[in-house]
Amino acid sequence: MAAIEPENFSWVEPGFLAGMALPKEPAHLQYLVNHGIKHLVSIEPTWKMSFLKDFPQLISHPIVVVDFEAPTRAQINEFLSIVKSAKAKNEPVGVHCDAGSGRTGTFLACYLAVTRK
Repeated sequence: MAAIEPENFSWVEPGFLAGMALPKEPAHLQYLVNHGIKHLVSIEPTWKMSFLKDFPQLISHPIVVVDFEAPTRAQINEFLSIVKSAKAKNEPVGVHCDAGSGRTGTFLACYLAVTRK
């Protein structure tokens, strides 16, 4: 299968943590796998991807935050815990909402705030 980069894909920490828009087709997930991503954090409440089952090498982590709402402290802590655990195992992480900017950016900014002290 040909891999296609998901919209708004970019590495926040090269080779380890990436943000993106909603992966809308199997070729997007293939791109993530090809780039070593092992964990996919989904912030999008409507994300029900039947083809995720075809990518057993991706571990899905849903943390649902409604669009235009802020995550709770518990949701931020859950995200940070996933990323910390993945980093300890050298397993890259991708995070997405619908467009890959608002909620995704919020979670990525929280990560940067904690790690760039």
